[in-house]
Amino acid sequence: MTQYNNLPLSQLVDVKSDLTPEALRIEAERRRSEEMARLIRLAAGFIGRRVLGPIVRWYRREQLREDLMRLDDRTLADIGISRNDIPRFVQVAHQPQFANDASGAPREPRSRLAA
Repeated sequence: MTQYNNLPLSQLVDVKSDLTPEALRIEAERRRSEEMARLIRLAAGFIGRRVLGPIVRWYRREQLREDLMRLDDRTLADIGISRNDIPRFVQVAHQPQFANDASGAPREPRSRLAA
């Protein structure tokens, strides 16, 4: 927003001969508000992806691990894992299946169960 504070109003809006100084000021304020809203959306997206995202993913991993640890050995055997497999199972379950390369095209998934 500071980049707009020092600009003359004529650079903030397309000057039309029929705009009064008051209308010009209102249009400049509207554009400043739109830019501030855009910056706030960018900041919120950054916070969501970089701060809250990892916390939510950690919480989900912990919930899955706790849920599996509460199961008895027979139930775990029924779903095909042992108690010793739980940490690796939780890690694999929460990895992204595909990663995109720089062009945006999906790559083949890596072997997720390789040690």
